[in-house]
Formats: sequence, structure tokens, C-alpha cells
Amino acid sequence: MQKQLVTLHSELQRLAFINAGKCEPQRIFQQTIKFSDLPASTLALAKFLQPGIAEERTLHAFFSDEAVGVMLTLPNQYWFWQVAHDAVSYSASADQNSVIAAKAVHLAIACQRNGQSHRYDQAEDLADLTNDEIGDRLEHGICLMNSSAQLTRNWMFYPQS
Repeated sequence: MQKQLVTLHSELQRLAFINAGKCEPQRIFQQTIKFSDLPASTLALAKFLQPGIAEERTLHAFFSDEAVGVMLTLPNQYWFWQVAHDAVSYSASADQNSVIAAKAVHLAIACQRNGQSHRYDQAEDLADLTNDEIGDRLEHGICLMNSSAQLTRNWMFYPQS
């Protein structure tokens, strides 16, 4: 039996790794995820995996309908690609060509939250933080700058926000 060299999971993880690196400088800015902002390579991979897929359904080549809904709520492209990368890992037991389920996306978000839990307290009031504490949270994307240059909580880390 010949092993398939290109799978949805392997290619999505590769694409996510590359794009997270490119988007890393955006990590601190809150920005809505728009299909038009996704790299052309995302559409190209979607069309390779599902020939004839409509551009507005690009993400459906990679994620279930429910997972797409969650992915589009992520605070910016950096976090979008980080979660996409991790969600593939949490789908390792699934068919390597099946779309990523919402459960894997939620698990990836929880993993990001748990991995940064030593840096902040979910109950903290941002107004009470020192400049150093704010800088640390911004540096790690725990807090974000919105379009009005105001500090805001990244909902991935403050789920009650």
C-alpha cells in the first residue's frame, strides 16, 4: 500500500506554521478575520484539496462548519494560524484528510490559554496593571490593542470578556 504524501492535515499544518510566522508582528492587534485577507496560498491549497471550491468556502476545505464559525471569531490572523496549527495536532487520531472539527479548535484555544496561564490572572482588571504587566501581556498577545489604540482583553485568554 502506497502512503499518501499530501494530506489535508499535513498541508494545513505547514501552511499554518508559515503564516503564523508571517503574521507574528500582528499578534498584538485586534483585527477581524476576513476571507479577503487570507494569503493566496490558502485559496490555492483549498482548490488543490477540493477542486472547484468557491472562494467564500475556502475555510470549509479545512474546517467543519462549526469550526469555521469559531475560527472567524479569533482576534487576528496570527491567532487564527496558531489555532489552526494546533487544531491539526489535536485531530491526529482522525482521518488525515478529514476536515478539522470544532472540538479540535476549542482544544487548541484551551491549550493556548493554559500555556500562558502563568502570565496572567483571568480575573484581573486591566486598569490595575502596571506598565510592565501590560507590556508583558501585549508581548504575548494576551491583551491586544484595538483600532482606537486602547488595550483590550484577548477573549482567548479571558473567555468571560
